[in-house]
Amino acid sequence: MLTNPILILLLSLAIALLGSTAHWAKRWARGQTGASFADYLFGEPKHTIASFGALVGAVSVFLASGHVDFGSVDTFGELLLTGYTIDSAVNKAPDD
Repeated sequence: MLTNPILILLLSLAIALLGSTAHWAKRWARGQTGASFADYLFGEPKHTIASFGALVGAVSVFLASGHVDFGSVDTFGELLLTGYTIDSAVNKAPDD
């Protein structure tokens, strides 16, 4: 069981970033963006910074709620969907 708060935060952010990556992959697979993942991240840096900042804030609030159990699929799903949703709402591909 994880007890180190820094490791918990980093693991949570990594899972949420997987959700952000999944959002780009969905857009790319549907032909909604032709941008590579690197272009998606760095083509519109202000949107990427805003997306990451919102992601850190959301994950921090999620962790502060105290309902985090890394043995639970629910925790993984909630973090994954948090990253996906924030990226969908905030980030923008360079060709949009």
